[in-house]
Amino acid sequence: MKRIFPPVLLILSCCSFALAQTAPSSTSKVDRVQAMIHADSSTLARVLADDLTYTHTNGRVDTKAQLIASLISGRLTYEAIDYEQSQLRNYGAAAVNTGLVTMQVKAGEKRLRFQARFTSVYVKQGEHWQMAAWQSTRLPD
Repeated sequence: MKRIFPPVLLILSCCSFALAQTAPSSTSKVDRVQAMIHADSSTLARVLADDLTYTHTNGRVDTKAQLIASLISGRLTYEAIDYEQSQLRNYGAAAVNTGLVTMQVKAGEKRLRFQARFTSVYVKQGEHWQMAAWQSTRLPD
């Protein structure tokens, strides 16, 4: 039994390293957040899936093109996006991220700061992870 244990540990550690490599990195999320804050359309084009469904806390749903256009035009400005809780679950070529986020946004002339529960779905496209869906629910003040 003593001889089997070290090889089993080696196999398990290799498997968990391989699984870790297949999950979206926190860098992916940071890139997306920074691109949204700075209305960086080229980064957003890379990190958002072409068939993105982005559901805002008010229930409005945007496509990738609509979201990027809103950010570029200034109709919608994300001034701060702070993740307070985040749990990522990997399902191979897809991953689900859930948690709590505090956002500061400017929509038209209104400035809002609020907390929301969110669910985002990432899909692996080739070597890169892209966000395919976002849904958030604003929490009461």
